[in-house]
Amino acid sequence: MLSEKEFLANHSRRVNSAIEAAKPILAEFQAALDRAEVFYPRHEGKGKAYVRRPEWQQVQAQCVRLQGFYRHMDTSEEDRTAILKVLLGKAGDGILVKPEVVFDFGRNIFLEDNSFLSLNVTILDWAPVYIGEGSKVGANACLYTVGHTFSPVDRLDYVLATNPIRIGKRVWIGGNVTVSGGITIGDYAIVAAGATITKDVPAGTIVGGLNKVIRELSQEELTYHYEKIMAIAEFEKRKK
Repeated sequence: MLSEKEFLANHSRRVNSAIEAAKPILAEFQAALDRAEVFYPRHEGKGKAYVRRPEWQQVQAQCVRLQGFYRHMDTSEEDRTAILKVLLGKAGDGILVKPEVVFDFGRNIFLEDNSFLSLNVTILDWAPVYIGEGSKVGANACLYTVGHTFSPVDRLDYVLATNPIRIGKRVWIGGNVTVSGGITIGDYAIVAAGATITKDVPAGTIVGGLNKVIRELSQEELTYHYEKIMAIAEFEKRKK
């Protein structure tokens, strides 16, 4: 019977083997999607349309396998970091991605430095999803770049219409938020928990409900720095 140390070492070897097996297939990710692209004149979005093809199904199978290892309780943080470097389109420095996340691919997700995905975040990344520096995405949030078409005939053939999502820097997206494809969320914006976003969100605003702008953030709120405030408080305390 394997000791815990031996078990973990074997598991790490399986993770690394899966990473190496996935690398050449994931390297062909964009080419696989290009081969599955179709001309769909009724698709009026900013993205593309795709049909079911063995190439992208093979790529997706590798992504799903790596995500399985990523979520496994015995996968080390070191191995998780290695998975993200291969799985994602970009894994910036200092990112934090909870193991419970779900991606369609991962390769179309671009995380800038110090961004964060919380528990059960779902990203259907048929089109690119850009998440800016320092942005935080709350638990159970869903980012959907893909949908089925209006035509029931095309739905039978798995024609998928896509639109990218762009999230600016230092954005806060609350829990249970849904963001549709084709959306841009401006820098420093806050999206309240439970909101449904189907239109662009202006920078420096708080939105909630169905695209409702609650108010703009004040200059004081935008420039507030916790560590600076605490340092001033400590200085004042010492003076007394």
